[in-house]
Amino acid sequence: MTDRLKWADVPILLSAEEATSLSMLGEMLRMDATTVSRRITTMERDLGVTVFTRSRGTLALTPQTRNPHFVK
Repeated sequence: MTDRLKWADVPILLSAEEATSLSMLGEMLRMDATTVSRRITTMERDLGVTVFTRSRGTLALTPQTRNPHFVK
C-alpha cells in the first residue's frame, strides 16, 4: 500500500464522474475496459480504500471517494 494517488490514475478519477460503466470509462480514456479495471484494482489496493462500486456492469464513485480529501 502506497497511500498516495499516482498521477497516472488522476484521469481515471476525473473521467469516472461522467462514466457509468467500465466500458464507457475505457472509451473515454481510449483504453480497453480490462486495462481500466486492472488500473482501478491496483489503485484501490495502493490507496487502501474502495474507490468505485461495481455492480452488473455499472460503475460509480463511492461516497468516500467523492470527498476531495480521501487521499493524503
